[in-house]
Amino acid sequence: MDNQLLAMILKNPGQMANMSHAQLYAMRQNAPKDAQSLIGPYEHQAFAREFAQESPISAAISLPFAIPAYTAAKALGLQKTRSPASLDEIIQGYKGLAQGLFGL
Repeated sequence: MDNQLLAMILKNPGQMANMSHAQLYAMRQNAPKDAQSLIGPYEHQAFAREFAQESPISAAISLPFAIPAYTAAKALGLQKTRSPASLDEIIQGYKGLAQGLFGL
């Protein structure tokens, strides 16, 4: 993803809600450090949405616990990540889970 497109998306972050996990992952690879916390929650949303669409039973059983557990591990320094733990990544993760399971 080129820097001009990245800059355009960062000016209107709501666009990221409809991007795929692969697109957001690639965007984060090229994004500056200060943009990581903005992109990260949308990447969590896309991951949960796509996992729930592909494996609804596994997602319904695991993600309600995995979403906050991952953020807790980040907060405790147990995970090496590009952005700090945040409530927004938890919210976006659950939003993605609901989108994937219920088509919301």
